[in-house]
Amino acid sequence: MTRDPQLAPKDPSCTAILRPVVATACYSEHTDILDTKQARLALLELGWSITLPTNHAETGLYRALLSFADRDGHVAQTFHEIARRHKQKKTAFTKTLASLAEAKWLNVTKVGRCKKIRLDLQRFCLFALFDTDQLFSRDEAWIITQHSGHQVPAQRMNEGRRSASAGLFVTLAPPPPAPMLVVRDERKAMQFDTEDKPSAGMGCQRCKAAGHFCQSRGWAGEEPLCLECGSNLPCERSLITRPLAVDSLEARYGT
Repeated sequence: MTRDPQLAPKDPSCTAILRPVVATACYSEHTDILDTKQARLALLELGWSITLPTNHAETGLYRALLSFADRDGHVAQTFHEIARRHKQKKTAFTKTLASLAEAKWLNVTKVGRCKKIRLDLQRFCLFALFDTDQLFSRDEAWIITQHSGHQVPAQRMNEGRRSASAGLFVTLAPPPPAPMLVVRDERKAMQFDTEDKPSAGMGCQRCKAAGHFCQSRGWAGEEPLCLECGSNLPCERSLITRPLAVDSLEARYGT
């Protein structure tokens, strides 16, 4: 397992949001069934490449089903359609890799007696945990996808070995919310997000004293009455910790 610098994603935001970790399982050469004692998981980060010996791929030593999906999940459905064409063939795994290479989802190059498979993780991420379409046998269909922050319980792993129909999917963590921008001038200050045009408002006194930022789209403590709740008590919605940008702006412009 080597790291190819050319496979590093060009879009930094893609790396920060997706950051998928790929796990492949090693199967027993004699029984074609996953041996829990000898199984090893190869964790592949963005930019890593998988090297599979040709003879092992043909005999079924490595039978990891690679499923790729874009953010809408369309590619995964297309992958299953392509792989289903080779379901009845003994070399289904090798044929599937060839089909993925034709679709430019995988870059397969033969080096000596080995095939180097480069995962195109810039556009897709491995997301399927089980072969719900049963492209291979139920024991062969066991596969793990691990995303940072997502752990698969051991009982579900064992369940996946027994039945591929017990599909379980790990979804990527949702992207962080849109950042809140704080703008202040000498006359007034207001809080607004990047999608909604703000309306000016003032905060109540106790919001600032409690260290909270009033959500009435105004500076906490600028006026004795809060335009959101109509009193000098903390607003019902002022539960967000005051961002650091507030302190930095206050230090620059004063309170």
